[in-house]
Amino acid sequence: MQSIIDIFSRRPVTPIEFDFEFDHPGDERIVGSVYMPFDRGESDHDLGYQNVEWTVDMGMLGPFEPGFRGLLKGGFEALAKLVYHDDAWDDVALATNFMTMLFVFDDMVDSEYSPIGTNFELAVAVTEYLMAATMGDLPDNLPGHVPYHDKICGLAAALIDIHCRLLDRSGDPDLTHYYASMRDYFDGVVAESRNRSIRSIRHVEDYANMRLQFSAVLPCFELGMITRNLTLSDEVRANPAFRAMQRAAILSVSYINDLFSYRKEWLAGERSNLVMVFERTEGCGRASAFHHACETHTEVIRDFHSAKQSMREILRHDRGATYYVTLMEYWMRGNMDWTVESRTQRYTDASSTDMPLLGEKVVQTGVFEVDGSPSDDDVPVRIVSTR
Repeated sequence: MQSIIDIFSRRPVTPIEFDFEFDHPGDERIVGSVYMPFDRGESDHDLGYQNVEWTVDMGMLGPFEPGFRGLLKGGFEALAKLVYHDDAWDDVALATNFMTMLFVFDDMVDSEYSPIGTNFELAVAVTEYLMAATMGDLPDNLPGHVPYHDKICGLAAALIDIHCRLLDRSGDPDLTHYYASMRDYFDGVVAESRNRSIRSIRHVEDYANMRLQFSAVLPCFELGMITRNLTLSDEVRANPAFRAMQRAAILSVSYINDLFSYRKEWLAGERSNLVMVFERTEGCGRASAFHHACETHTEVIRDFHSAKQSMREILRHDRGATYYVTLMEYWMRGNMDWTVESRTQRYTDASSTDMPLLGEKVVQTGVFEVDGSPSDDDVPVRIVSTR
C-alpha cells in the first residue's frame, strides 16, 4: 500500500505571494498582493469537447443561446485539470461536468436582477426540484411559469446523470455527505434570495457567513472524495480544526473570485463582492477596499495553516483526511491560477448568462469580445468530437 504523503514536510516550490493589477471600471491603477502558499499542479488529460457536448445533451444550454459562448469562454475543463490534477480522465471529466452545472445554475440565480435569485418562493421551488434530482429521483413536473424553465429541467437531467455516474463505481460509494453538501448549497441559494430582498449584509462577517452557505465548493470537495473512493470519519468532520480549514478554503475561493470579478459585477449592478462590501461598510475608496480584501484573504489562508498544524497527528495517519486537506489546497491554488489565466475571457463587461444588466432591457446579451464590446458573431458553434 502506498504510504501517506507527509503534507507537513513539503514546502512550496513556487512563489507564495503574487502581485496583480486588478480590473475595475476606472482609470486608477490598483495593485495588490495575493498570498497563496500552495504548489501548482495540472493534469495532462485532454478532455476535448466532452464538456460542451455533455452540457448541450443535458439541455442546459443550446448552441444558439447567448450563454453558449459564455460556456466556451468559461474554461471549466482548465479549472478541473488544475484542481483534480492527479485523477483519471473519467473523473476529471465528471468534475468538469459537475462544476459546469453549478456555474450554469449560479449564473442563473446569483444576480440582483435574477427572477429566481431575488424571489424567496421561486428559490425554494427551484432548489427543491433540483435537490430531488441530486438524489437521483425524477422530480415532479416543474410548473411552466417558472423562469428559465427549460434550463432548470436541463440542470435536473445533469444532476441525475452525475448521480448515476457516481453510483456506477467500484465498491459501494457513500453519497451521504455529497447529498448534505448540496442541500446546504441549495439552502444557501434560498437564504441569499432573502438577503437580496432586504439587503441585510451590513458587515464583512455577514458577507463571509453568506459566502460560506452560498458557496458550491463544498460539494466539489465531497465529489473528489467519492472519485478517490475515500471516506472521512464523523470524528474528523466534527473536529473544530478541520471545520476551520473547510471555512478558510471556501472563503479563499470566494474572495479570489471577488477580487478578479469586481469590474464585471460592478458593471452588472451586483453587490455580493468582498471589495464592494468593504467600500460600503468601511466607507473607504476603491483602492483601499481592494487592499483590505487582499488582507482578508491572507488572514483566511493563515487560519487554514494554523488549523492544519493542530491536526498534525491525525493527518499523518488518516488517508481520507490527508487527501481532503490536500484537495482543499489544490482548490485554493487551482482556482487562483484559473481565475487569473482566464479572466479576460470570463470577466468581461457582462455575465455569460442572458441576464439583463443594471435593470435595463438589453436586446443583445451574453456575447462579448475580450474588450467588453458586443460581438456581431451570433452564429452557433459547430462542435466536432475528438474523442
